[in-house]
Amino acid sequence: MSNLEGLGHHAHEILHSDSLQLEYQAGSHHFIVNTKYIQELNLFLLVEANTSHFTQDLKKTFLSNLAASLIVTLIVASLIILTINTYQKQLETLATKDPLTNLNNRRTLDAHFHALASHHRRHNLPLSAIIFDIDDLKHINDTHGHLVGDGVLEKVAACAQESVRASDVLARWGGEEFALLLPKTTQEEAFAVAEKLRHAVASDRTIYTLIQHPLTISLGVGTLQTEDTFDTLFYRVDQALLRAKEAGKNQTLIG
Repeated sequence: MSNLEGLGHHAHEILHSDSLQLEYQAGSHHFIVNTKYIQELNLFLLVEANTSHFTQDLKKTFLSNLAASLIVTLIVASLIILTINTYQKQLETLATKDPLTNLNNRRTLDAHFHALASHHRRHNLPLSAIIFDIDDLKHINDTHGHLVGDGVLEKVAACAQESVRASDVLARWGGEEFALLLPKTTQEEAFAVAEKLRHAVASDRTIYTLIQHPLTISLGVGTLQTEDTFDTLFYRVDQALLRAKEAGKNQTLIG
């Protein structure tokens, strides 16, 4: 015992005590020793523990727990961010889209108008607008029910999307009315687009299946003038639409 590193310094103390607890250092290791003199055998019992082993185990356990905690934290944070982003997208959709047709709403159309009008005026380009209205939708609702009426609105929206360019801005104006902004489009070209749309709706087989007869729409067309605002342009187009309705429906008039 006297020759053991670290423990040898305590040999005299151990041999002159009935029981003892002590600590010693040997190299990079730290030890705890319990000693007990067994009188019946005239022997000393020494129980020694290397605390470095416990420290390593504790360190491994700590690092494992820390890694697990970090992984769980990252997963929870990712789920929270995903949930927030999902709700954010839903809120953005509610703020910019019509819930039935998934078209732009009137507010979004207004925002597009201001961006387009500024650009077109700066570059001296024509900008036209169309408002179209489903003829006799109230009669369809009364005859076939509002679910069929909503189906007609959805099908008209889909038909309009297929009939216009990707650069055109299509929106639900309200009720049974829809609106279009046509960049780089003259009044004559806008009239041709309106007529194409009118014929596309009238010949749509899906709509015919819903109501058992062709569906007609009335349209008003107008082009941006020098002093026009969003309200004045669409007021003029809306007045053309009203005249088309009063003149017998199923036609396009210029405002």
